[in-house]
Amino acid sequence: MERNEKTDALLARWYTGETTDAEEASLRERFADDDRPSQGLNPTKDDRDIDALLFAGFRALSDERMPAPAHRSNRRPVLRIVWRSAAIAAAVAIGIILGLQLRTPYCYIDGVAVYDKETALAATDCLNSLSVLELPDRVLDQLLEK
Repeated sequence: MERNEKTDALLARWYTGETTDAEEASLRERFADDDRPSQGLNPTKDDRDIDALLFAGFRALSDERMPAPAHRSNRRPVLRIVWRSAAIAAAVAIGIILGLQLRTPYCYIDGVAVYDKETALAATDCLNSLSVLELPDRVLDQLLEK
């Protein structure tokens, strides 16, 4: 390979990271056109062989492409939807069950739980008239037992 002072200066600037994009493109073109000896690399003969090999490696790396992704089946999103639906249904069922169990009655009338205060007070309204008579507790207890 012939020595070129301009190329040597560009290489020196490239190794220090001072080249522009256009200068790097000209270096890539210069080394893309080189015919390297087929005997292999001889660094004592010419350092330009090393530079040519370096740029050839960069060219090979830039030609590599990511392989196409393997086709995935659509089964997975369907399973995800099924599992999410089942989880939501279970959460709603647990919420309803806990809500019904945690609800405490206001009182019990004739063995039936009454949850509404107004209904409970309306049912006990008839007992208010007995309190006016001031009956003894024993008579009131007898009336309530019947």
